[in-house]
Amino acid sequence: MLPPEYYMNAKWVASAKEGNIEDAIYCYVKERRLTTFAELQKRIGMFLNTYGDIYWEFDKNVIVWEGMSKEFMNSITILILGEKLFLRPGNIMTYCFDGTILKYPLVKKAPDSGYKHPHWLCSYLGIHPLKEARDKKNCDSRRGVAP
Repeated sequence: MLPPEYYMNAKWVASAKEGNIEDAIYCYVKERRLTTFAELQKRIGMFLNTYGDIYWEFDKNVIVWEGMSKEFMNSITILILGEKLFLRPGNIMTYCFDGTILKYPLVKKAPDSGYKHPHWLCSYLGIHPLKEARDKKNCDSRRGVAP
């Protein structure tokens, strides 16, 4: 993890220092375009409490992320419901690089009756919904710009 001094001029840092967790989250994801919950929690957690006992259950026994503070989870929920952030399919290797993975098996294709035991829906937070991100990738791919 980079030292806090690296980030001091970023807009999300100013928001975090002011205690505006919602804006800090949005600005961080916007700056990065995609981020893992682990990375977001660590970075915002340098300034605000992001850790707790709250988990996000997408569906019965389908866990998106756990170990969040209520304020952190509520802010993410508000941003997603306001269509400022979007849940995107993730890659477990990115979470390995970020140093945190959940202890559950990965969601592959949930059975119609749902999972009997918790599974992890490995995902990112992004600023574009999946379809728009694909369209953007197709347009930008000839310039070598990833979504």
